Amino acid sequence: MEAKMGWILKRHRSIFLGDGNAAPAPARGVVCDIDVGEAKPVALLFELLKKLLEAELIEHSESEWSSPIVIVLKKNGIDIRMCIDYRLLNLLIKLSRYPLPLIDELLVDFKSA
Repeated sequence: MEAKMGWILKRHRSIFLGDGNAAPAPARGVVCDIDVGEAKPVALLFELLKKLLEAELIEHSESEWSSPIVIVLKKNGIDIRMCIDYRLLNLLIKLSRYPLPLIDELLVDFKSA
């Protein structure tokens, strides 16, 4: 399994940033208390944003609509994780009145057709 994972990572290395500030996978239910004292990770944030721009994972925007970002220090105390707070955006989402049927239901319908 590890060999296969290594092969996949090597094959697709162009989509990874390659250091401790790589774009993170979604984390759910994580709670952490961080005392950063007087430290402000502005320089680290600038570098992370620069890397994300160069990798074309983000782009400049002058939209009136934006979501706040939250910076969290990683466990090593050096690298940062950039999180985006989409709670206000989620309030504006309109749910579909015509949701897609489940695949199992579609397969049953296709069998009887």
